[in-house]
Amino acid sequence: MGGIIARAVVAVLCLTVTLTGCQQAPPPAYESNYTPTTPPDPSLYVGIVGDSYTGGSPSGGRGKKGWPAITTRMLNDQGIPAVTKLRTESGAGYFNDGIHNHYRFRDLASQAAGNRTSLVMLCGSGNDQGAPPEELTRMVRQTLPSRRKPLRMQRFW
Repeated sequence: MGGIIARAVVAVLCLTVTLTGCQQAPPPAYESNYTPTTPPDPSLYVGIVGDSYTGGSPSGGRGKKGWPAITTRMLNDQGIPAVTKLRTESGAGYFNDGIHNHYRFRDLASQAAGNRTSLVMLCGSGNDQGAPPEELTRMVRQTLPSRRKPLRMQRFW
C-alpha cells in the first residue's frame, strides 16, 4: 500500500507543479537599449571659388540664373543632392587681390572648403593676366587648402 500512496503523492506533486507553472505571468516585454545611428548625409558638398563672373554678373548670370545655381539644380535634378558654398570677389584671382576685401583665390578657397566638402571648384579668371608665369604657378599651388583628406580636382578645359 505504501507504493500506492507514494505514487499518489508524486502524481499530486506533478499535477500541482504543472498547474502552478502554467499560471505564471509571462516574462516582461523586451526593451531594446539600441540607439539607431544617424544615416550618412548623401549630399555632395561643393565649394565654388571665383571672381565676379562666378559670383554674379551679366556675363556669368546672377542669382538663380548664375551658373553655380544652375549647376546645383542640375545635380539635384539628377538625384545628386548637392550643397554649394560660393565664395567670390570681383577682381580676385590666384595672383591678384580682389577689389573689395582684397582676397585672392587662396583666401576664398579656404573659406569655401568645410569639413564635409568633397569638391572645390576653382574658376580661374582673366584677372591674373600679366602675372609672371612662375609666380602665378606658385600661387595656384598655394591655393589648395590643406586637408586631412584629398579633394577631387577636375580640369574643365
